[in-house]
Amino acid sequence: MIVRTVELSQQKSLLVTKKMDTVSFNVQKEVCAECCLALQRFIGTIDGVDSILVADGKIDILFDKDKIPETDLAKIIRNSMQKLGYRMLDES
Repeated sequence: MIVRTVELSQQKSLLVTKKMDTVSFNVQKEVCAECCLALQRFIGTIDGVDSILVADGKIDILFDKDKIPETDLAKIIRNSMQKLGYRMLDES
């Protein structure tokens, strides 16, 4: 769960909690450091994506499904990985 402070005025603040969804993808082989950075720069800037972690042949994305549907995100990830020369395995 993501907790953020929203400033209402100079004297008040409100804690807003929003449950984020996680989607994971398995990659055929370990992703190189340069490709990890490229993915983080590209996928991490998509509206609705909160974070992306690429490690041990797996990509984990924390996202807001109200801003980007999981199917759209999966398509973007698959296309991006194919362009970088990686083959995706079934999602876990």
